[in-house]
Amino acid sequence: KHRITIGLSLSRRHSTVGHPDTVTRQTAFDFNELQDREYKFVSSTDSSGWRAGGGEGPSDGNEVKVAAPDTVHIPIIHIDAESPEAVDVVISALARGEVFIPHMAVLPEALSVNGISPPDLVVRFGCERNEDAPPDEWPNWCLEFMHNQLYEYFHNMGARWMKRPFQIELAKKVRWKTVKHMNRYFSHAERVLDAWREKGPQYLDPQLSYIEGGATPEEVARPHGVYLLRNGLPTNYFAPNFDPPYTTKMTRSLLLNVLDKSWDKKRREWTSEPVPKLLTPTTLVATMCGCADPTQGGFLANEVTSGQITQNTTVENAITPVTLVKSTSMASSFHLNPIEILPESTIPPRASPLISEPGVSHRFTGPPTPERTIAEPNDHPISEAAASSTATVQHMNSTSAKLVQRELDRKNMNLMKQETVKEE
Repeated sequence: KHRITIGLSLSRRHSTVGHPDTVTRQTAFDFNELQDREYKFVSSTDSSGWRAGGGEGPSDGNEVKVAAPDTVHIPIIHIDAESPEAVDVVISALARGEVFIPHMAVLPEALSVNGISPPDLVVRFGCERNEDAPPDEWPNWCLEFMHNQLYEYFHNMGARWMKRPFQIELAKKVRWKTVKHMNRYFSHAERVLDAWREKGPQYLDPQLSYIEGGATPEEVARPHGVYLLRNGLPTNYFAPNFDPPYTTKMTRSLLLNVLDKSWDKKRREWTSEPVPKLLTPTTLVATMCGCADPTQGGFLANEVTSGQITQNTTVENAITPVTLVKSTSMASSFHLNPIEILPESTIPPRASPLISEPGVSHRFTGPPTPERTIAEPNDHPISEAAASSTATVQHMNSTSAKLVQRELDRKNMNLMKQETVKEE
């Protein structure tokens, strides 16, 4: 397997601490404010030490920390590709704009720990859903939005559903000197997080030059995108292709439909496992015979996945018309080796018909309604297999209806008998 990760790089170079080879890809959060590099409160960590800003290298004590550049990132999704060629397919699909990439703005939710003693110290970036606010105002909505699209598009290529909440690791196997030291550390961390949260979600802007750990010109010119990472190191950058505002009625409807695909309505939380889709006998037979209804809801909303929506589709609505325009830029800006963008025939089916060839805009004034046409006699003859499958489906539906009606009749008879006994 060739594991790759789509995510956000939060690396930031510091002039005096951390690793000098760290590349600054965001300046919104200085995670050294959460790290106890002087070991005032923490007695020990694993060999990597504090990770944000890079490993600190040799220490004053007996422990030796591994010096390494900052690789802190928020994993949005992992993909276990079968081969290097499959990785190229993923890169080409993202570069062609097959997935909506909004301008990514994030906000730390809380400092937490994972695992048993000694635990790992993490910062959570969970999507904070608020039913009283539109989805574009939920902190970290873009992480859920990207995850659900990526899982839908690449789940047949090894995409792995991510556990919630999204998070980064500051250090592993953290031990505190005493309980009092631990409490003081978390009190300090809470003050830092409160100061960040007062500012709201922040865009991740890389440093504006190569000097002292700057990013590439493409990252600087078109920031707020996502990265393809291998072993924690960014190798490809994909700039945003879904620009604001996200406040229109059509856009908010699209966001909400995509976000709802990972929301557990019963538990009122984001699910850490894929939501199963009900498979009825009718759907099974229709799929096997190649006559499945493309308008039937899949993992993502019909507005994003329905193959029936064609270019320049206009639907009437009483609200103001909304135009969604596809960005014309190829998003893959830098990589270790030259990657050829693969032809259309080698790319999986598109996850979003709203994104087509560069320069094509799609106008919508309401939720798209797939067109249905009735074939004229002898217009398109139905094959024997299709006719047989249709008859099978009709027979199954008829049998199910009879069973349901029979059960209702039985219940009605029982109720009548009970009422008769009561009257006697």
